[in-house]
Amino acid sequence: MVISIAVIILVLILVYFRPPSYHTTPEGIPVLDSVFAELVDQDPDPVVFPQFPVVETPLSITMDCDYSQFEKVNESIALLASIEFSLKVWYLTEYNLTIDTDWTILDDEIWRFRFHDDSVDVYVSVNSISGKVCGFSSVWPIGESPFLPNTSENQFANSSELEQLAIDFFNQFNYSLSPHARYIGPNLRYDYAFHHDVFVISFSNVVNNILIESGIHLRLDVEANAILSFSYTWVHVDALPIENIISLEQASQYARSYLTEEANISQFTINTVELLFDRTWTPVGDLYRLGWIVSIDSEYIVGLKIDAKSGFIYDIGYKVV
Repeated sequence: MVISIAVIILVLILVYFRPPSYHTTPEGIPVLDSVFAELVDQDPDPVVFPQFPVVETPLSITMDCDYSQFEKVNESIALLASIEFSLKVWYLTEYNLTIDTDWTILDDEIWRFRFHDDSVDVYVSVNSISGKVCGFSSVWPIGESPFLPNTSENQFANSSELEQLAIDFFNQFNYSLSPHARYIGPNLRYDYAFHHDVFVISFSNVVNNILIESGIHLRLDVEANAILSFSYTWVHVDALPIENIISLEQASQYARSYLTEEANISQFTINTVELLFDRTWTPVGDLYRLGWIVSIDSEYIVGLKIDAKSGFIYDIGYKVV
């Protein structure tokens, strides 16, 4: 009986005083273990945004991506790249597309273009530093999309068929993948831009088992054998220092303290606490900060972002009424 009680106490100690957990494994599988391994290149693809130093201080771990220091390709070169890309998308060749010059803009590191006719809008984004297309999407008015697959039949589509469609797309447009990538998919989702379900294949950017807020996403229509949209917004990061960050348990406690003592919320549930190299927009580029992202159910707060070094709450997400 004494031995049994001792065992129970030991189990309780292991449960309640387990070593700090810094993060969970991000979703997906390593790209090198997937069918996309053939596309991996140790050298970053030209579409990847330039590398900046990761700076660790006693208060934060950040990376300031100041794209203003780089020479940008001019509008003509970026426009030509977007036109050449669109001409290779087979289902767009039947449309009489014209450029919407009022929509053209250099948005920091990205040139953005819109082409249209009476039936479709086509949006193309170009990396302003390398001149390579980093985003593409076709949008039809409600009811006029040429791709209206039967969801009940396609939700069980062969994954290998979808993966091959993505591989062919990457090869056609000469895109490679980072060895840091994790492959996710294919997943069936309803997409409001296309007014029906599409399959999504994604690649997340993971370094030191930490998710970087950048990635690759393709929306595919298996029935039409087409890529409906594509985005490749990837930032190059070699490593992240995680030796001296606060633990998941500490981040959770900071969140509880804020909710009860500062926000005066007594009823709440913490759903997830995940470590993320979080991206924030600035006038000259992106600022990345290593933070714990806390998802919450409460009366009016739905999320907190907590700096992984200092424990400072640097962003609060409020419920939209």
